[in-house]
Amino acid sequence: MAVAVASCTLVLSGIVVQGGFHRSLRTGAHGSTAILSNLGRLDLAAFSGGGFQARRVFFIPPGNPGLPLFLGISGDDTGVELCGTMPLGLATDGRLGRLLESLGEGLRDQCESDRHHRS
Repeated sequence: MAVAVASCTLVLSGIVVQGGFHRSLRTGAHGSTAILSNLGRLDLAAFSGGGFQARRVFFIPPGNPGLPLFLGISGDDTGVELCGTMPLGLATDGRLGRLLESLGEGLRDQCESDRHHRS
């Protein structure tokens, strides 16, 4: 009986989430704007082994149809990686690509400014 109730709850939750997503797309109003997950500086050696040497590490954030943006940030000694997911209904006309490019340019500008002030 508990399994039947649990699966019924999951089905109802899925219906509610999908209904909320369609309503959000229709109205343009979302409960949350974005989730930002900063994984910080990663040690590439932890992702290397058996003759394989990692040169970059990045993680693709899980997509969520009810969330306009999920942005994952990670870095290492060579730079910063930005990976984002956005529902197809929102990722129109290159919106996600433009956002990631704009964030990347802002980070580059900030790094150059920081280097200039330190020297």
